[in-house]
Amino acid sequence: MVSRHQSMYANAPEYAGDPLRFSDRLLAWLTEAGEPVAAEHGLSLLDHSLQTAELARRENAPNHEVVTALLHDTGKILLEHQGPDAASAAPRCSEKIGAAWLARYFPPAISEPVRLHQIAKRWLFALDKGYRDRLSDEAFRALAELGGPMGEKERQQFERHESWSAAVALARRDDMSRMPLANRRSGIQDYRQAVANCLSPQSSMQISSRVA
Repeated sequence: MVSRHQSMYANAPEYAGDPLRFSDRLLAWLTEAGEPVAAEHGLSLLDHSLQTAELARRENAPNHEVVTALLHDTGKILLEHQGPDAASAAPRCSEKIGAAWLARYFPPAISEPVRLHQIAKRWLFALDKGYRDRLSDEAFRALAELGGPMGEKERQQFERHESWSAAVALARRDDMSRMPLANRRSGIQDYRQAVANCLSPQSSMQISSRVA
């Protein structure tokens, strides 16, 4: 029997043992995603992903954070392939779906910030007045639906997570990259080697289990 997740992954690239080939397939898959994430600014999901990664590079973030920024919306792509009803659920669960898929091929340093970055916005909402002041009405409503600002006990629990600071950094970059970024220098192929370098050794084990 095919599980719901296996069905959702049917159109996603699979790792077959060659890191660069998988990177090529993954970047091509990302390139095909044309759904707007910030329609008022005319940004496609690809533009938004590239801008988020560019911001990480400009901040001299470590390589795995740059790749995390590039791939943080993979859950939205997976949902798009399931049709409009599934895609409409993206704001509520896409980060969890994307993180689960990324965890098949990448280490927790990449998948966990993706899973946590929407929750991290609630942390920012609670502690950073400048962040609150910059929120659009739409973003403010979305955060309210997620539960609003974190309380102290919830913040302490969140900060115990190993990837909490990376998730906060991703949350900031995600919001900052929803408007066109001046002087963007990088294209999708500039991340080919970085993506390949970040693949988890666990990916090879998955191949062995499929062959067996």
